[in-house]
Amino acid sequence: MAKILELYIQKRDELLKQMPNDKKAVIQLIVLSELNYRIDVLQTCQAFCTHAPVTQDVSIMQCHYQQMDKYIRFMQNERKFGWRTDESGKQKRETAAASLARVADDYRRQFSSFKASSDQQYKKSVANVINAVLAAWVQYRDTYVEINMKA
Repeated sequence: MAKILELYIQKRDELLKQMPNDKKAVIQLIVLSELNYRIDVLQTCQAFCTHAPVTQDVSIMQCHYQQMDKYIRFMQNERKFGWRTDESGKQKRETAAASLARVADDYRRQFSSFKASSDQQYKKSVANVINAVLAAWVQYRDTYVEINMKA
């Protein structure tokens, strides 16, 4: 997560330097918007990992989990914004959305009967969930606006 966040920030900064001299700047605004959005989501997910409680207290874990889960639901259902696409592209979007939904359903099942056996277990589990969700989410987002990470 940290590596892709760094790459997105670097890509955004490069794009901002190019835009004043680029006649295609209007087109690049969509890419810039997508980069800003992804950076925000990654930083928020990073905060969920960093600030996950180190405890076995169910009420504290539950409060954190509910916030994280609501945010992931938001990630699944919002910002259906990007380039127009053909039927093949629409099918890729549907497949990526279904994959993200499966990942989310899997972690929800996992946490439906979660019992921490150590203080660190919840925090480690949250990091695993966030990493799995983000992998599927980036693939999903790429079906709307692909971010070319090559120099």
